[in-house]
Amino acid sequence: MDEKAALKDIRNGGKKGCTVLYKQYVNSLRYFLISKHHIPENDVDDVLQETFFKFVKSIHRFKENCKVSTWLYIIAKNVANDYWRKQHDHSLVSLDEDEWENHLLDEISEEQSKKEQNDLELMMCLERVLALLERDGSKTSHLKCLKALTLRAQGSSVKDVANQIGRTNDATRKYLEGCRKTLRQYQPLQNCWKQLSD
Repeated sequence: MDEKAALKDIRNGGKKGCTVLYKQYVNSLRYFLISKHHIPENDVDDVLQETFFKFVKSIHRFKENCKVSTWLYIIAKNVANDYWRKQHDHSLVSLDEDEWENHLLDEISEEQSKKEQNDLELMMCLERVLALLERDGSKTSHLKCLKALTLRAQGSSVKDVANQIGRTNDATRKYLEGCRKTLRQYQPLQNCWKQLSD
């Protein structure tokens, strides 16, 4: 069952589609949650379960204008943030009476929301650029660069990226650096960065 069929199955109330997507993404999401969001290993399964629960619950809002992986990573990031908010709240139970601490938490939460919104907008812009590159056959080197840099940004090690693109570790480091320079000059990507600074 491919992703489209899995999504259709989930939308029709089936469970097989969710199982297929879970098996496909669980390991990369686990790594993402542990390495990027520092979720303790003994809690990561609960966070993963909540991520997939929210994914299924929000499937009607998923319009397929980005990849399934992007949608899952956004949900996982939000669930991880909720996890840490709850952990933080439990550790502050005795301090709830202090007004200034509540105000500080509100400010932090507001700042996080802005950052999450910027991250989401950037991710969606990058997904559009990726789709554009996939359609434009003349920019295959740009597409390969963006895919390699995306793997790295999602937490893959240089060694993992090297294995995926069939290069040595040193060659991959040089390749990634070259990709960064090349893609900085690519107009659709410049628009993504410009959009964030507006």
